[in-house]
Amino acid sequence: MPIRREIYTRPPDLCKASPARDSQRAERASRLLGWVVVALALLLALAELGGVDLEAFALPLGLGLFGLLVSLRLYALRPA
Repeated sequence: MPIRREIYTRPPDLCKASPARDSQRAERASRLLGWVVVALALLLALAELGGVDLEAFALPLGLGLFGLLVSLRLYALRPA
């Protein structure tokens, strides 16, 4: 029995990702998120070096970073 190979193609409208409508907004959001991630990494490294226990703050920090990510994404996609 020969192997039947089919190529699945999606409809053209589903292949495109939703680009940010305003590239300057997307760039600002990306830069801000980058700075926040660097600052948070520095904070966590300094806390580890200082022996500070941040276990109680892990969930709020993670949720806050996720909320910031979602809000920056919405900001970048919002029409100008």
